[in-house]
Amino acid sequence: MASSRGGGSQQVIRAGDMEKMSLDQLKAVKEQADIEVNLLQDSLNNIRAATGRLENASAALHDLSLRPQGPSTIPSPINHLLHFL
Repeated sequence: MASSRGGGSQQVIRAGDMEKMSLDQLKAVKEQADIEVNLLQDSLNNIRAATGRLENASAALHDLSLRPQGPSTIPSPINHLLHFL
């Protein structure tokens, strides 16, 4: 089950082939499988985190789109001072 993150070659090992392997070879296959499972879990976690960020950004853009266009309704400090003159 040799595979690398960079798109390396993959080797399929069949059950019949595994029965003929030594204990050390089986341990190596298991170790490689564990590494690949961990990489897949990390990738899934990264996808979930990115999905959450995308949903937050989408909600923020939606909120911005609901705000009125045009001049701000908040008076500037200068306009506020001119009001008292």
